[in-house]
Order: sequence, then C-alpha cells, then structure tokens
Amino acid sequence: MKRLSILPIILTCVVLTLLVFVGTALAADTTLSGNGPTFTFASTEPGATFECAVDGGAWAACASPHTVRVADGPHTFSVRALDAAGNADATPATKAFDVDTSGLETVINAGPEGLTNDPTPSYGFGSESTGATFECRVSSEWAPCVSPFKLPRLASGSYVFEVRAVVGARKDGSPARRAFTVDADAPETTLTGGPAEGETTNLRSPVFTYASEPGASFECRVDPVTKADVELVAWGACGAIAPLKGGPHTFQVRAVDAAGNPDPTPATRAFKVRACEQIVRIGLAEVRGTCVEGDGETYTSTAAVTVNGLPIPVPAGARFTITEDKLSVTNVTLAVAGIELYKGNLNLALPKGKQGEEKDVTSFPVAGKKLFGMQIGGKATLRFGWRANSDQRYAVLALNVALPDIFKTGTAANATAVTGDVAIRMDAVNGVQLDGLKVDVGNAYIGPLVVEKLCLSYLKAGATFVAGCQAPTVGGKAGEPFIQCAVDTQVDRWDGSLAIVLPTASKTRIGMWGGLSGGQFGHAGAFVDRLGTAVPLAPGVFLDRVALGVCVNPPPLKVKGEVGIGFGPDFNGAKAIGLNGWFQYTGGTPWLIEAGGSLSVFGTQMADATFAYESSGMVKFGFHAGFNFGKAATFDGRVDGWVQTGTPNFNVEGTVAVCNKTLGCLNANAVVSNIGVAGCAGIDTWLGKINVGAGYTFRTKEVSVMLAGCDIGPFRARAAQVSGTTFEVRRKSPAVVVRVRGEGGVPKVALVGPDGRRVTSDVPDGQGFKNGEYMIMSDEDRGAVSVLVASPAAGEWTVEPLPGSVPVAGVDVADTRPETKVKAKVVGKRELRYEYTPQPGERVTFVERGLHTARALGTARAGKHTLRFTPGAGGAGVRNVIAQVTQDGRPRENVKVASFVAPADRLPARPKVKVKRRGQFVRISWTSTADRVDITYRTAAGASKLVAGRKPRGAIRVRATQMTVSVRGLRADGRSGKPTTRKVK
Repeated sequence: MKRLSILPIILTCVVLTLLVFVGTALAADTTLSGNGPTFTFASTEPGATFECAVDGGAWAACASPHTVRVADGPHTFSVRALDAAGNADATPATKAFDVDTSGLETVINAGPEGLTNDPTPSYGFGSESTGATFECRVSSEWAPCVSPFKLPRLASGSYVFEVRAVVGARKDGSPARRAFTVDADAPETTLTGGPAEGETTNLRSPVFTYASEPGASFECRVDPVTKADVELVAWGACGAIAPLKGGPHTFQVRAVDAAGNPDPTPATRAFKVRACEQIVRIGLAEVRGTCVEGDGETYTSTAAVTVNGLPIPVPAGARFTITEDKLSVTNVTLAVAGIELYKGNLNLALPKGKQGEEKDVTSFPVAGKKLFGMQIGGKATLRFGWRANSDQRYAVLALNVALPDIFKTGTAANATAVTGDVAIRMDAVNGVQLDGLKVDVGNAYIGPLVVEKLCLSYLKAGATFVAGCQAPTVGGKAGEPFIQCAVDTQVDRWDGSLAIVLPTASKTRIGMWGGLSGGQFGHAGAFVDRLGTAVPLAPGVFLDRVALGVCVNPPPLKVKGEVGIGFGPDFNGAKAIGLNGWFQYTGGTPWLIEAGGSLSVFGTQMADATFAYESSGMVKFGFHAGFNFGKAATFDGRVDGWVQTGTPNFNVEGTVAVCNKTLGCLNANAVVSNIGVAGCAGIDTWLGKINVGAGYTFRTKEVSVMLAGCDIGPFRARAAQVSGTTFEVRRKSPAVVVRVRGEGGVPKVALVGPDGRRVTSDVPDGQGFKNGEYMIMSDEDRGAVSVLVASPAAGEWTVEPLPGSVPVAGVDVADTRPETKVKAKVVGKRELRYEYTPQPGERVTFVERGLHTARALGTARAGKHTLRFTPGAGGAGVRNVIAQVTQDGRPRENVKVASFVAPADRLPARPKVKVKRRGQFVRISWTSTADRVDITYRTAAGASKLVAGRKPRGAIRVRATQMTVSVRGLRADGRSGKPTTRKVK
C-alpha cells in the first residue's frame, strides 16, 4: 500500500518538471538598455509582450520605453518577455540604478508660451547642476539637445516642449515644460464701408469700415509711398482720418491676428476728395459757408460766405478766394448795419496774427452815410481778431459819428462838430451786433462854456475795441483818473463822465462821473477844482479843491477823497503855495486805508508822501526824503518803510544822494528809523567794500561824518603837535579814517604814509572822492575835515598841516569795524534760534516782515539763544526775519537772517455769553478774546438790531421779554469767528 501511494507523487513531480523545462525552453530572451529611470527593452521573438517589476515587486505589463517613478535611492529594475503562448523568460533582464533628484532642476528661460506665429520657435534652458546635459522632446521621444534649441518647422496646432537635465545616471524627474500654440496663417482683411473704388466724396475726413477673423486688430495708412522698395508711410493705429486735400487718395487697412500675423495683402481703396468744408480757419480769418473748397492753402466758394461774421455775398458767376495772407471776391457789394462799405472787386491783404491778437485789415471811406441817425465821418476801420483760449475769430468795424451841432470844437462860427467812437462786432455765433459806443468830447464848447471832458460809453460784454469812459483827472498826475475802479469785462457796461470849466477868473472846474456794471450801480464821484478865493478857510488860506469818488461793483469797495488848500501870493492865477492831500479806502481781507499828499511852491512840487494802513495792523509809508544837517551833509531821495502799531518803532530803507561841499554827491543806501538817519555809500578796497557816509541822531541832534553806523568804528584821540601828529595803521586794514579838528575853521592837511603815499584834504569842491583811494568830507559847523584812506600801508602815518591852514586843534583816528556776526533760523513756526557775537556799541533787533506784517520780535543777546514768538496777523505765506543793526545809537544796516512760512490767521473763538431776564429787561453780558464783538438780537415782536464794535468784555440791557441773542468776536481786520447764540423764553 505504501509503495503504491508514493508512485503517483513521483510521477506528478516528473511531469511538472518536464512542463517547466519545456515552457522555459520555448520563451524568448529579453534584452535591457538604459541607466534609469527610463529603460528600453526588446525580445528576440516577434510578437512578444513584456512584464516589468521594480525592487522585486509584482510583475506588471509594460512597454518599451518605460519610465520608472520611484523615490530617491538605490533600486532594481527587471523585465521579462512573454511569448504568444504565455511562456515567460525564466531569466529576466535586471539592472540596478540610483535615483537622486536633489539639486537637479531644469529651467526654461526663453521661448514662446501660449500663442505664437513662429513655426520654428527656439527655446533656451539651463540648470544649476554642474556638468548637466539635457534631453528634449516635443510629442516625441527624449533626445539629447543643447540650448538654445530650435524646433523643426511645425504645422499650426498645439504643442508641449519639455526639457530635462541629465547628470551621469541622474535625470530630472520633473522636466521643465512649456505649452504653446503655433498660428502661422495670416488673416484676410475685407473693406465693408466707405467711399467706393474711384468714388469722389465731399468729406475731407472719409470714414471706412472693415472686418476680419475674430480677435484680429487693424492697422491703417493713407496715401502709401514706396521708394527704392522702401515703404515711406508707416502703418499706424486706425482712427479718424486727418482732413485731406482735394484730389486722389488711397486708403489701406490690414488685419493683424491674435498671434501677430499681419495680412500680407491689405485691403485697398482708391478715391477722390472734393474738399468741401463748412468751416475753414486760416490765420486770423474764419470762413463759413455751404461749401468752401480748398487744398489746405487756398480756399474758394461760389456761394455767400461770412468771414469772422462779416457777411460777404458772392453774386452768380463770381468767386470768393482766401489764403493765409489775401482775401478777394469779384463784383461784391459789402454792407454792415445798413452802411455800404464797398462795391466792386474787393482785394484785401490779411495781416498775420495768432491767438489773442487783434489787427487792422483795411479802411473804407464812409463819409456822408448815417448810423443811428447820426452822420458818419471819415473812414470805417475793419479789424480781425482771434479770441484767447478759443478757436473763434471775430471782426470789428470801428467808425466815428458826428455829435449834435450843440457841441463845437471852438466858439467861432466855422467851428466843426465833434465826433464819437462806435464799434460794431461780428462773429459767426452772434452775427452783427453793437460792440461798443463811445462819445468822447474833449475841449469842446457849448456857447462860452468849456466842456473840458464829456464822455458816454456803452460796452457789450467781452468788448475789446472801445474803451469805457474813465473818471476825470483831479489834480494829481496828468492823465491819471481820480480813482481807478475794478472792471468786469464780461458784463454790459455804461460809463459817463463830465468836466466843465466855468467862465470865471479862476477857471473853476466842476465834474462828475458814474457808471453801471451788469445792470447794477458801479461807481460814481464828483469834484470841484480851481475855486480860487471863493471859499476862504482862514485869512489868506483858501479851499482850492474837493473831490470824492466811490467804487461799488465789481468789488472791492473803494472810497477816495481829496482836498486842496492854497495860500501865499498869487502865481499864474493860483496861490503860490499849494498843499494837496487825498485818502482812499479799499475793502477786502485785509481792508486798506491809503493817504497821500504833496506840497508845491510856485508850481514846483517840493515833496510828497504816502501812507497805508492794513487791517492786519501793517502800516507802510513812503516819502521824498530831504534831510539837511547844516553845512556837514544833506540827504535827498525816495525812501519807503513801515511802522509797528502800538510802539514807537519804525524803519525806512531807500536810495538817497549824500552830499557834502568837499565830497560832492554820492548815491547811498539810506536807513531811517525812530533813532536816526544813516546814509552809507561803498568804497572799494583791496580787502573788499567799505561803507562810509553820514548820519544824524534825532534825540541828540548830533551829526556824524563818515561814521553814522556804517563800517567805521569809534574815533580815538591823538594829541596835536606843531610839526604834525602820527598814528599807527595795523596790517591788512581795509581803510582808516582821520578826523582833523581846526582852531577857528576847517584845517588843510596831508596824510603821509610809510610807503610815501600822500593824501591831501586841499581838493576842489566836489572832488573829495576817488573810489579805491580816498574820501574827504568837510564839516564847517564843527571846523573839522575827515579823510578816509582806502587800503592804507601798515605802519606809522603822519598828519602834516599845509601852508595857509588854520592851526590843528586835535586829531581823531578810527579803524574799520568788523561786520555784524549774527546767524538765525526759525524752527517750526514759533522759535527763532540764533547765534550772535556783538561788537562794541552794536545792537541787533529782530523784526518779522511779511506782505501784511511788520513788527519787532525782540533784541539779540550775545551767544546762542532761542526767541519764542507768535507770528503776527497778516495771513498765510512767507515771512522774513530781518536783523536791524544799530551802531553807537545810529542805524547801520538791515540784514535778512531767516525766513519761515506763517500759518493762516486764526479766527476769534466763540465768546462766552450770559443772558438773564429781569422784569421787562434782558441783560446780555459777554467775554471774548477778540479785538471787539458785535451783538445782534431779535425780539419776539420781530425787531432785529445790531450793537456793533463793543469792547471784548461788557454788558448791555435791552427792553424785551423774549429774544434770540448772537455774539460774534471780530479781529482787527473785520473778520469774525463763529457766534455764540442764546435764547430767552
């Protein structure tokens, strides 16, 4: 039994062994190539399939080439062939490989992505790995490649380009890739609208329409030109066609698809332009008509046109022609407002002009014709103009009309009539209209009455040719109206003025003026002048003139008055001495009061002065300065300055002539303050300019020659000797001043230096100055002469009396003074930080100066300091800090040391208000930080009242039981803050 049971087992094993041996023998061999992770493999038996395994894993069907996706590290790849009977290669091909992708990265740095019209695109790529080579593919197998890599020609379609870096057996497991689409097919362009081929159009800018494939854009050009196979007219963006000249033209358009392919065969249309315009602007002329033909330089019309609004009829068979400099029309009758200006063939030369200009074109004889029932005299002038900031051109016809016969140019029987000015304006928008009418009579007569000035004017809004009437002159400067009011040229205006001379011995003048602006009261005034002795003010003193004028609309409000007083003996029909003064108020923020006056003697004006006060607290003044300091020196010139309100401080600067008998006159800079006067002129030295001059101290009435706070220091006395006096000059001294005092008169001396230089005081009058060498000033009141020597030699100098000189009583010597040493800056808006090194006798005061501000901030101290201040009233803007320098009690100079931007003035805060009813009365009390307050209240009965200009702190009592009270603080310039309102019920 045991033997029989073992036999089947043995037979089964033999059979299985034979089966395996037979199957293995029938399977094909497998060959393997590649270093991983992509492998290629094959079999010796056709039709074989393959199974692959990685790292001893399960077999799975695969095909060559096969890329293995595994993690970094060592791996084993196996592949075996299977024949058609399913027999597997018993000895699979196996290959070990390593994967290391760390640091192995491929980058594409050039080449198209998305849509391109390049069928052979080129790509650039790289890797940071050392020694890397590359493999590329586009819908194909990997193949070695080098950057840049140009692809073979591709058909239109979508593609993916891939590239990977290879270092040894390592390959980038995530190749770089770019997807792109090739579109190399050009679009087609079709014209869908516009002038037909060969058509003639009246449009100077014809419109074309066109179409192509979706997403295409278009490029256009007009009148292309090709020379030597080069296109001279570039393609450009399509849009409105610029106006074309008359004649043949060609329009081209081409489509450009989304890939940038232009249509190589653009759509083309040839057409002709008949240049027929309705509006043509050329130079100062604007021509309008139904059809004005031209080529950009010459334009014509056979139908009626207007030129700048001037109607020009063109009869049948006639032609109108215009160029930039010429206008002509045949067989024309030209008329405006019923006035026939011309008949026949008209040829006009047109002036060249530009925007904002108005120029004469021609004149037409129009004597004997009428306008508004008045005779026209002389000629009518035609002007063309071009409005500023506009394309509109216009025409003005200006002419004269004779006034009624009552006005004559004289008292003789054959005296002629006077005329007035009329302007007729024309433009394309408003047609023909009266632009301005002005009747202006000067020195006419109505019987024996002299009409010195009679003017009546009407000006339409925007009028330019006719000027409105102005107020007559009243004293003052010839030709200047008494008051200058603002003018709004954009509204209709009426103006009138009258000045007549009475047939009296003094030729008394009486005048008045006024005007309307935009239908509202504008301005008015009146005067009487040359009253002679008709209005005595005191024995021998007479009122000679009084005038008053006011400007209301347009703002600002102005009020001006003037008065003249005469006294003394008679001279040319008037008093020999005349004193004239005027004042003017101008509203606004800040408001302004101005005044001035002049003194004339025997018809010659001797002095004048002006004064201005602004509501910000700024006071400015100017005058013709004339200071006579005895025989020592005189000042004469124009200076202007300011006053700090509430203090005695004032300061003036200007240019004057400093004169002395010996010196003559020198132009100098003047400084006038509440301390005194100084006039300093410059003399050049080899070490720079030295300022010397003369000065006067108001309090002590002391005259100082060659000092006056200029650049010369105090004198030091030297004892006088019979043979002369010596003094020392230090090295590199720019100048030295020697004052020699005489006994009983001004001495004559010579200053002799160690280098032999000799400067004598005995010079002819007026020749005591030689720039760069010396300056000599005599003081006869004190019997002294002062000599300045520029660039003196160092060492001992001698003062020698000259023959015939009075004895020398004493000698004083002064050296140059160092310049003022002060530096400053404003930190923030309220701190002045400065550094000051004072000189003996020197004083510096800091002053804040602005357009509407002038006030002292404080006095400088030696060293570094901070001066805190609050900017003065005067509005926002730049302010300067001026160092006013005085020397030994006299003005020396004004120096700008800093600047800052001041903030806007603060409006007053709301006042504190209390109201309390007691019986039939209400008590209103207030406290404010403003300069003053206004109180308004309205009672239950409807009464409304204003209590103006009260002190910042106070109270009033009002009879009422119910009311609403408002208290508002006001600054000095009249600007108010927000009110505080209280109710009593």
